[in-house]
Amino acid sequence: MTGRVRHPAGIQRLSYRPQPPYGLDLEIFSVSSLRRRAGSGEMRATHRYEFHLLLCVSWGECTHTIDFQRVHCGSGSRLVVKAGQVHSFGAEEDWDGWMVLFRPEFVMARTGLVADQADAIEVDGLQQHLALRKGELRIVTDAIARMREDAAAKAPLAQVQNL
Repeated sequence: MTGRVRHPAGIQRLSYRPQPPYGLDLEIFSVSSLRRRAGSGEMRATHRYEFHLLLCVSWGECTHTIDFQRVHCGSGSRLVVKAGQVHSFGAEEDWDGWMVLFRPEFVMARTGLVADQADAIEVDGLQQHLALRKGELRIVTDAIARMREDAAAKAPLAQVQNL
């Protein structure tokens, strides 16, 4: 479900700023942990991101706003918010999920070379909203949780970046 939302004045730009000493171009955390860090007021504010955001709703229901269009999400919803888009989490707080933030440079640009095609990720080609089935949701949330564990590993940054 989508709907038009009035354009708020003074939309704040958010850049990718992981908490030090974390230095990767990808950060993964739960919505509930962001809620604790940022507070309700900041979560309800509208921001223009300078990074990409993949969000997977693991339980509950919520209504997000992306580029002033409302998007209703239930358990199993996967959202893509691309760098440059405007986003608000909405007013609901009785839901949780995973967030994967990454810099636009993290995504390899597609070139005309066949060798690059297999490794490239096309964020622009992803649907903004996708409803995952229960089995798919479990696979996705397990993969995100594993990525979070891997990103939190205490390996030297140079070693992690060369993997």
